Amino acid sequence: MAHASPSARTLLALAVTAGLLSATNAAADESGGGGGGERGRAVVPARCALFAAGEGAADSAHTWQELLSLAACLQDASVAAVGEPGELVPMVEALSRRLAPPMRIYLAALERGDALIQLRATFQIGMAYVALATRARSSIVVPAGAEADGDAARRHRELHARLEPLLVPARRAAWVAFRAIDEAAAEDGTLAGSELDRGMIRAAREMLPALRDAAPGAEPVTEPRAEPRPITAAAR
Repeated sequence: MAHASPSARTLLALAVTAGLLSATNAAADESGGGGGGERGRAVVPARCALFAAGEGAADSAHTWQELLSLAACLQDASVAAVGEPGELVPMVEALSRRLAPPMRIYLAALERGDALIQLRATFQIGMAYVALATRARSSIVVPAGAEADGDAARRHRELHARLEPLLVPARRAAWVAFRAIDEAAAEDGTLAGSELDRGMIRAAREMLPALRDAAPGAEPVTEPRAEPRPITAAAR
């Protein structure tokens, strides 16, 4: 088993201190329980089978890279159609449940991977929660003629206002992940050893201002906040 370097332990400690593991564990638990690898492999769709081949030594960098690619492939990309206030909570809960399989992989990487694996897993966690918030907002149906119909436009705005508080836990988990990367990279310059990793660190820092209102202790907001699209995609 690969032992985490001091920088890896720092990154994990920052995440634990800020509540990242509790947030991601909660999402994983919503699917019905723990991180058994056999259960995860049993539901791997055909499009992701390449990343679940299992070649390479256990806990090797190559194995963890494949597992992170598998987790990214498993992430849900669905967008619901919500038109009533009572549909908001079930929609957000369903999006959170569908994050559970990749979250189990990310948590294992945080616990057992080396510094760079932890960096990439943390970045992918943050991006997964940003994507959840984006898809939830996109799920609110725009009524036909909303611009011309004042009542329809008002209902549309009200749905968004009701949705935003439901997205705070996901957006807070994203903020925590990106903040952990920011602090760990500032402390350990070796985390920025490759262009890919430098891009992830840069993208994480670019995301922080848009998520500041979801940081622990921040004042809640009711207006939707569009998170920027970072240049660097999650590592695959």
